[in-house]
Amino acid sequence: MNWNAIITMIASVLSVWAFPAWAQDEMTDPVKAVTISATATITSDYKFRGISLSNRNPAVQGSVEIEHRSGVYAGVWGSSIAKYAGTRAELDVYAGLRKPVGGFDLDVGGVLYVYPGGRGANYGELSASLSKSLGPVTAAVGVAYAPSQRTLGRKDNRYEWAKLSSGVPGTPITLSVRAAHEKGSLAGPSGRKWDWSAGAEIVRNQYRLSLEYQDSNVRRRLDPSRLFRGALIATLSVDF
Repeated sequence: MNWNAIITMIASVLSVWAFPAWAQDEMTDPVKAVTISATATITSDYKFRGISLSNRNPAVQGSVEIEHRSGVYAGVWGSSIAKYAGTRAELDVYAGLRKPVGGFDLDVGGVLYVYPGGRGANYGELSASLSKSLGPVTAAVGVAYAPSQRTLGRKDNRYEWAKLSSGVPGTPITLSVRAAHEKGSLAGPSGRKWDWSAGAEIVRNQYRLSLEYQDSNVRRRLDPSRLFRGALIATLSVDF
């Protein structure tokens, strides 16, 4: 797979959509054109698409993101993980564009999953999602695609998901449900799976506390380590 070609394609799309607005913002208000944000998180279990990457143990996470008023963004997100490929850390380097299109909120981009100090584990993925507010409910759908790569066993992977969320009137609580289907090299022992979640989040100033149940349909006989089993996960985040 030619990652240089893919990166060039993404950069071209972002420049066509965002450069005019970016240039105008820089000329009119260079100070407020860019926003930098960060988060610090602790979670009782780092589950990613239905599989525990922390071996059902707590994980510490953090992120830094920079976003231009045009919608172009880039960031780094990291987490502690169970030992994998010789390392206990995951670092996601990502970039993309968030932009209103035809009454929807569009988010397109890519991410490089890096395992610092690990061996033969890094891989890249492209993604796109659409979301829209329908009265008190926000609906979103998305797809993530990892092209065939050496670290994925020369196979590709596709992850499709849908999510509904809604705030509870008069409270700082948001409820959400999510369902997803995955097929390919990252989809577990059978190469195909469903995963889902339901949870609630409370936001107070810069603090976010969530409680979420996550599960998958991976058969127990194929999951001796119990990494795909259902779990109730508590997460506390601080935004900066």
